[in-house]
Amino acid sequence: MSAKHPQKASSKSAKAASAKVPDAELIGITTQKEADFSNWYQQVLTKGDMLEYYDISGCYILKVRTPPFEKSS
Repeated sequence: MSAKHPQKASSKSAKAASAKVPDAELIGITTQKEADFSNWYQQVLTKGDMLEYYDISGCYILKVRTPPFEKSS
């Protein structure tokens, strides 16, 4: 059973390496959307400051941004 785990780890790292976008460190999203959607989406949310992680594993906080309400006179 333990022989299968190194293959999964190496195939996952190979997939991540092939999904990297060259020269993308400036914008902070280093994964191609088509190659690794979950990692790309996670980077979009964190780099776009739309979510933050909580101390509890698996929990996160969505940052809702709404325009300010206008006061009617």
